[in-house]
Amino acid sequence: MRPYWDNLSMFLYVVMGIVSMISLNNALKYREICKSKSLLHLSYGIIVWTIFSSFRVVDYGIGGADALSYIGYFENCISGLKVYPYSDHMDWLMGVIIKAIRYCTKSHYVFFMIVYGFMAWSYFFFCYKYAPKKSSCVSYFLLFYLYLRSFCTLRSNFCISFILLGLVSLLYLKKYKVYLITFSSVLIHKAGVVFAIVLPFIQFFLKKKIKIPVILIMIVLSSISASIFQNVFLTNFADVDLGGAYQSYASNSLEEGGGFLDNAWKIAFEQMALGFMMLINIKSLRKRWSSFDDIDKKRIDIIYLVCVFDFMLIPINSIMGIWRGYEFFYAPRLVMWGEVLASSNCMRLRISQVLFFVIFVAWMIFRISRTYEDSALMPYFFEPLQYI
Repeated sequence: MRPYWDNLSMFLYVVMGIVSMISLNNALKYREICKSKSLLHLSYGIIVWTIFSSFRVVDYGIGGADALSYIGYFENCISGLKVYPYSDHMDWLMGVIIKAIRYCTKSHYVFFMIVYGFMAWSYFFFCYKYAPKKSSCVSYFLLFYLYLRSFCTLRSNFCISFILLGLVSLLYLKKYKVYLITFSSVLIHKAGVVFAIVLPFIQFFLKKKIKIPVILIMIVLSSISASIFQNVFLTNFADVDLGGAYQSYASNSLEEGGGFLDNAWKIAFEQMALGFMMLINIKSLRKRWSSFDDIDKKRIDIIYLVCVFDFMLIPINSIMGIWRGYEFFYAPRLVMWGEVLASSNCMRLRISQVLFFVIFVAWMIFRISRTYEDSALMPYFFEPLQYI
């Protein structure tokens, strides 16, 4: 079956986004009042997402472009039968996890429930732990888009889960445990090595104040570095193995001449919009943050630094053609979006909340419309209903 646009599928994806928004809103409302009630609200969002993803129909052209290959790898990983393309380059820890699940069950539905359940929990848990008090939850509608991408890019999204949990551990655990969790993401997906660097970046700047001109200089330097790497290294050292797909992305970007301005709209518009909104609301944000207690100050200091690091990666991702790069810090950006909306005086009006909700819905529809064919995200079918 070939992918095709399906309004019912799009409606279901919007509903799943609303589920995450309501679930997190209610969980955060009771976080400081009643822990058990808070966790109950958090749980229903995780459970709904897990069922929705685990029992989808997966076939050629539907259910995610790579999903069928992952099922094939899962079913044959202990038999020695090779399944293209993952048998030859499955990252070590991801392979160990899949094989461990396969030894316990033959059902790919159970495999999906464990893997997608873990990802749903990590995404919700991160936002739950990092959202400051009285922050807007409208932005958490978009959390489902990150999750939806895992239908096609399971391994990189699983890698994201480990990075997010590493960031959560910054609030509670000792330094060596934080590094262990975060850098284990590299054993899930090699791309994790670029994004796991956020950890030393945070620890270096956490007790320092980064001024906006310094941030702009770092973004310019990262852009220059990416351009040099693309134009000099790839041209003169084409035979050096950079690791599969990402070398291909960089080479294709070089051949197509895809500079920052050419690719920014495709992969970084939401990131740039957030940066712009933070810039024009910086006084309101600082005023709001000055009233925070110690735990909320630590939360927002870390989120702020993650966003700065993420902005530095915009030209790198764009110049190198790493289109998945914008997804790695998607959840932290949504926390910051919540702060931008909460700090704005106009957001106290219900109509403004509704307006931004509509904007976020439109953005998700736009992003899905650009990727649903290549990623096989439509149509969506719920497997149990096929037997009725």
